[in-house]
Amino acid sequence: MQDGISIECSTTIEDKRQTWQANLKSIMNYGDYYEATIEARGTHFAMLVGKTDNYNWVALPIQEVSCSLASPSDTFWNEERLTSLIGMVDATTIATVISFIEQHKNILFGNSITKKPKGSEGHG
Repeated sequence: MQDGISIECSTTIEDKRQTWQANLKSIMNYGDYYEATIEARGTHFAMLVGKTDNYNWVALPIQEVSCSLASPSDTFWNEERLTSLIGMVDATTIATVISFIEQHKNILFGNSITKKPKGSEGHG
């Protein structure tokens, strides 16, 4: 993913439709979760998105935010959940990119899973 993948995001704010591009810069699949980096409207996001037997989740370490998600493709619910934590535009960006990744995961991930290097388990 040399230059990234451009993803169109849009939402309505005060009865005006706003549209912008998010750039998916990188993505690594670790099996039960993936890590992606995104840039949109001057903001950089590093996100971890995963699932357990009981729920889906997203963590945004730079923004110091994490929360549960509905289905990864449920942009509406995920945007609503994230809006109270990071604002509507950033929430729309994250929810839209998660949905895009879910729709294209077979192409983005293929059959590969990135393994953590030995010795990277802990810091300390």
